[in-house]
Amino acid sequence: MVLTTPDFALPSPNPRRDNTTDAVWWLRCQLLALQAGTQDGGTYANKKGFHNKGKQCKDLGAYNSGTDYSIRQAINRAGSWWRDFSSAHDWTFTNAQGGNYSTIALYTKRLMDAALDSSDPRLDALYEFYGQADTDSHVEGWNEWEERDVTSDSSHLWHIHTSFLRKFCGDFWQMWAIYTVLSGQTKAHWLSTLPGAGGPPVETPPPPIQVPSGLPVHAPGSRTLRNVTPDTKGTDVLFLQKFIGPTRCGPADGGYGNKTESGVRWYQGIRGIKVDGIAGPQVWRNIGV
Repeated sequence: MVLTTPDFALPSPNPRRDNTTDAVWWLRCQLLALQAGTQDGGTYANKKGFHNKGKQCKDLGAYNSGTDYSIRQAINRAGSWWRDFSSAHDWTFTNAQGGNYSTIALYTKRLMDAALDSSDPRLDALYEFYGQADTDSHVEGWNEWEERDVTSDSSHLWHIHTSFLRKFCGDFWQMWAIYTVLSGQTKAHWLSTLPGAGGPPVETPPPPIQVPSGLPVHAPGSRTLRNVTPDTKGTDVLFLQKFIGPTRCGPADGGYGNKTESGVRWYQGIRGIKVDGIAGPQVWRNIGV
């Protein structure tokens, strides 16, 4: 069954919380529901690479020697999750183990098509992936970080391996983006599901944002916003409230109060940045400002 709107409730409890983020577990559960006859090939493994915790790769001596590619780049030694969690998943196709590559090829080709589309950012959270995209005996793959073809051993003829950039392995929205690729949904549909997107695109221009009378004008991203007394007010606060949405921030009134701070904390948590309730440069960059 294809999930067409994001629902981040875990389909089953995550039994691996000591090594696997809830976000990766969520993606794992959704993929198994997406295609009958597939199996979980695993997330954590105590070996070099993204299947291991970053700190265990470091403890193996690979951090200092620079031999473990999964923590070599600074981007994979950043964020909330890189030290303590696996950042990979294997999705096994049992029919491919018997030489029938029709199912695994469907999903690998979807990944490859999105990777090769320079206008599609949905795989930006991936470091690389491997799988079987056709009927030969050659493993296809792509390194999204370096933007180049890669290949691997023959086990990837029957399972798709995905390595996530470690800073994103706990980010539900990034897992949702990857899921929409694998489930065959369009980039336009994915965009319509993002926070603040307001539903599917419409042909007519949306009505202008109603700005409360007397609200100070500040461009989004032009200043750091905090919950102080009296409330910080401005059109930039209004923009932030509308982006995160009323479920988390309450009614958009342009005032940075307790409810808005709570919404910002939620957003920081799902984006993997420091959770402090302050809308500073990191928050604005993640929003795209």
